[in-house]
Amino acid sequence: MTLEHILGKLDNFQKFADQYRENDGGMQLGNHQLVPIFDAVENDLRRFLLAYGTGAGKTVVPLEILKHLQRKGEHTKVLMIAPHQTIIEFRNENILGKHACSVRPHYIDSPKDAQIPADADFV
Repeated sequence: MTLEHILGKLDNFQKFADQYRENDGGMQLGNHQLVPIFDAVENDLRRFLLAYGTGAGKTVVPLEILKHLQRKGEHTKVLMIAPHQTIIEFRNENILGKHACSVRPHYIDSPKDAQIPADADFV
């Protein structure tokens, strides 16, 4: 990888960050959130693990990635593994709707929910 290539990627990230620093809901996104969003949307990174501390915005990242990919016309499926309480909050507070994600979620609360419907794109 040449220096020019790296500088080009940094320039592309800066433009992306300037454009998307604030999401549709008015939330300011940090670089630690924008980097994986940029990698997924612009560099086609499709598998990754987010391991941030509590309250660092892990939930926002896959939602923002979904929105960006939907805007590009890409259909993708997302598997999000989270504590049970987080899943309950997602459902009760309509987090997906608040983030303007048009997805068909499937929540796995118990073994009987393990059969994932074919039309579910957010599990």
